[in-house]
Amino acid sequence: MAAAAVALSGYSVVRARPVVVQAAPTAVGIVDLERLIGSLAEVKSQQANMDKRGEELQVQVNEIKKAFETAKSEFDVAAANDPKKLEKRFRAEELAVRFESHKQGLTKVMAVERGQYIRSLYARITDAVEKLAKQQGLQLVTLDDRSFKVPGEAGLTDTQLNQVIQNKKVLFAENSVDLTDQLAQLMNNEFSAAGSKK
Repeated sequence: MAAAAVALSGYSVVRARPVVVQAAPTAVGIVDLERLIGSLAEVKSQQANMDKRGEELQVQVNEIKKAFETAKSEFDVAAANDPKKLEKRFRAEELAVRFESHKQGLTKVMAVERGQYIRSLYARITDAVEKLAKQQGLQLVTLDDRSFKVPGEAGLTDTQLNQVIQNKKVLFAENSVDLTDQLAQLMNNEFSAAGSKK
């Protein structure tokens, strides 16, 4: 044992330290989707077109409604012995069904058309985000939900609170990484350029 101690006395014992590999810094950006959409010229233009489209469809519904009200009035004032009273009743009922059907159809058509536009708008937003990210050397861009706060009211269960917390995307971010205004300018410029080519 003493010999072993003597043999090792000329050497220092070096303990291996764990190697910590640090991840390379990631350049990130955030986008406030609600603020972005509210700043886009194409959205305002599309809304104006949708309003006009809705008014045109509403004219058709109003015409059927007017016809129904006329038919119902004719039935209501018809005398009991009027040979056409039953015919007037069926006419009013037919128009009532058509009116409800067209009214529901109008709502569905407008909803589908809005959905189609939102899908195409989202594709243009993601394309613009990718372009801006490459221009600025960003590796990650996420939606900015900093304004969304965890509900403070009592009565929420742990499950409900956990769902809210887990749906949060951004826990902290400096305003300097907010790309919303730059993205809006890029998309507005592209929309304006596309319009000038028509």
